[in-house]
Order: sequence, then structure tokens, then C-alpha cells
Amino acid sequence: MNTKGKWALNPAMSALVRPLLDEFRNIPTDVTDVHLVGPDDVNGVTTVVIGYTVTTTVVGTVAKSTTEAWLRVSDGLPIKQEIDSDVAGVKSHTSQTIDYDSSLTIDAPI
Repeated sequence: MNTKGKWALNPAMSALVRPLLDEFRNIPTDVTDVHLVGPDDVNGVTTVVIGYTVTTTVVGTVAKSTTEAWLRVSDGLPIKQEIDSDVAGVKSHTSQTIDYDSSLTIDAPI
């Protein structure tokens, strides 16, 4: 929270969010099938594509996702990803392209 131009932790939010973060940190995750797909070009940018599978179980429900990520060769940042997921039989596909604006600056709040 920002009070009179100064950033500070909000104790109420911290108390609410901290247990949720701890629960997520303790979720067993199994990353398998990590592999190199190969080089590719995304909108004129040279990338290398990697693939991997993530399996987690939360409250008895198995979630499995297979991801391909395009990493920019110049700095290793991800610029695209395709994710196919299956959570308790419900399938989904996510496609994301990421642009970075180097003119933006972010000052840490605290």
C-alpha cells in the first residue's frame, strides 16, 4: 500500500496472502520430458524452443500441462509459449506472445 508517497506492506493483505503462497510453494510438482525442440523465428526474432511437461496434484486433482517455450537467443527471455493442459479431464490450450518495452522502468515499492 502507498501511504503519503511511501510504500509499506499491508498487514491485512500479508496475513491473507502469505498462507496461500505457502500452500502453493508446497504443491508437489514433477517436471519431466524437458527437451530441445530447436531453433525458430518469431516475428523476425531468433529463438530456441524448449519443451517440458509439468504434473501437479492439488487436493487430489491431477493437473498436467505440456509447454513449448520460445526463448529469445539474445538474452534468454521467453517471447512465446504454447501450453496444452488437462485438469481432471478438462482440456485447454493457451497461446501467449510476450513483448518487452525497454523504455519502461519500474521502481521497487519497498
